[in-house]
Amino acid sequence: TRLRTSISPSSAVELNTTSTLANYATEIGFNLVGVIVLVVIVNYWILLPTLVMFVIFYLLRRIYVSTSRNLQRLEGITRSPVFSHLNASLQGLTTIRAFEAQEILKQEFDTHQDLHSSAFYLSMVSGRAFGMWMDIVCLLFLACVTLSFLVLETDVYDGDVGLAITQSIGLVGILQWGICQSVEIESQMTSVERVLEFSRLPSEPPLQSEPGKKPPEDWPSKGSIIFNKVYLSYNAMETDVLKNLNFNILPSEKVGIVGRTGAGKSSLISALFRTEGIKGNILIDGVNICDIGLHDLRSHISIIPQEPVLFNGTIKQNLDPFDEFAEDVLRKTLDEVELKEIHQGSSSIHAPVSEGGSNFSVGQRQLVCLARALLRKNKILVLDEATANVDPQTDELIQNTLRRKFNDCTVLTIAHRLSSIMHSNRILVMDAGTLAEFDHPYVLLQNENGLLYSMVQKTGKQMAEEMYSQAEKWSGGPGFVYRLVPWAFFPERGITPTVIKVELEEVNPNLRGGRVENHLGKTTPSSPDRDSKLYLPVLGGRAQHDKREKPPPVHPNEIRTSISPSSTVELNTTSALANYATEAGLIVRKSG
Repeated sequence: TRLRTSISPSSAVELNTTSTLANYATEIGFNLVGVIVLVVIVNYWILLPTLVMFVIFYLLRRIYVSTSRNLQRLEGITRSPVFSHLNASLQGLTTIRAFEAQEILKQEFDTHQDLHSSAFYLSMVSGRAFGMWMDIVCLLFLACVTLSFLVLETDVYDGDVGLAITQSIGLVGILQWGICQSVEIESQMTSVERVLEFSRLPSEPPLQSEPGKKPPEDWPSKGSIIFNKVYLSYNAMETDVLKNLNFNILPSEKVGIVGRTGAGKSSLISALFRTEGIKGNILIDGVNICDIGLHDLRSHISIIPQEPVLFNGTIKQNLDPFDEFAEDVLRKTLDEVELKEIHQGSSSIHAPVSEGGSNFSVGQRQLVCLARALLRKNKILVLDEATANVDPQTDELIQNTLRRKFNDCTVLTIAHRLSSIMHSNRILVMDAGTLAEFDHPYVLLQNENGLLYSMVQKTGKQMAEEMYSQAEKWSGGPGFVYRLVPWAFFPERGITPTVIKVELEEVNPNLRGGRVENHLGKTTPSSPDRDSKLYLPVLGGRAQHDKREKPPPVHPNEIRTSISPSSTVELNTTSALANYATEAGLIVRKSG
């Protein structure tokens, strides 16, 4: 839209502007030289007022060109809201009439129209004023030429006098017309300048990956994301909007992204999709996204925006624009998001979709976007507050679908409502383009000096208590989610076998179990008590079982497994913990 608005006036500039301008310049130049030579031969004193006229015309043109270009730019800026408002009013005509908002829309349109008319009027008036001043200068020049023959006594034939005066009139006309044409062309070239500015913009990286760098067909198979010293700026001359981001997102992890306005939430997603140039490394399942083509990257990351995007076409074309899936698969996907009613019949999947999906409700448009993400089956999903503008019923449907269908996917949620991400495994808090906090919401809410705690408190006492309870519920209870440091750690040998003891103060029966990686053995107690303990022998590097002391006695609630400092282990116990180790210790979180 911005590009179309910027260059739309260029329709007034002919495609053969260069050749036309060259012809005009040649014609005017030869005429001026011929007339001036003829007049000077008749009366060389006329050369003085001619030079004065040239200087005055030059000054007038210089003043008018700068004014005209700014006024035309202002006219173009004020013209865009008029058409945008008119288009939006036509699309929402039914709603406007239903709420009897005609007068409000009329007043808004009149305001936009008045602003545009004032700019257009100033542009027209300045042109007329420029023409009037040129007429005055030309009149004075002709008066000087005529009076010069009366005042100065020269031996000139009457015929020569008449020739000089008539040629002076022609000189004035040619010069005036030439200046007007040059001003008009220069003013119209403003649009061409904008086109040239866009043409000089750096091109996006290649869509396809280079041979040898194309990711595997099943990439990403896990969905891990690593930001390593990532910087991002929208302009090389501006400061970075993302500054030294370093964090890891584990496979199948649900991460909420929050921050104040301008904190860098959307910029972080822009970096992930490479819509802007980035510095640093972003790894998805170990593949640097800067080494692969944009199509290979973006086609493997799904996104559901806050404002659903639908194109003019059919339902099938919006779900499957590249015709990759059978129609039965499309219908089944629509059934999964409760949109069965829009494809009843044999051919209704080809039902038309208006521009922007205006013939569907907001909830239906968002469900179509959800169905589109379901079809792709990507391991990474980005949500930009997808349920902000839908009714509670659709909100519940979307949340249930996300929990059922995207449980094994890595989900990044940009949150404008803090209550919508309290069930996340971790929350990433952005502040002025930097990573301020990154942990489980229950852990972050324990820090009264933290940003998330401050943001939650500003929502009001009742809402803050509800979000605190929600975070506590998803954490499994007080003391259940926290950062632990191994009580037996030997740094002189690198990462040595260590036994980490996790105290389970409360077992949440609502949490589901998960798979066990590198499983060595397990027992499932029938009725775990509140003082149950979980022992995790952590092995890393080249350490072996026989290189440490005899392990503690097996507890009835014990599950033993071997994990590395960066692996994820989901424990299939009644407490259903999902655990992952870092160099700083062990973070305990729930499964799913």
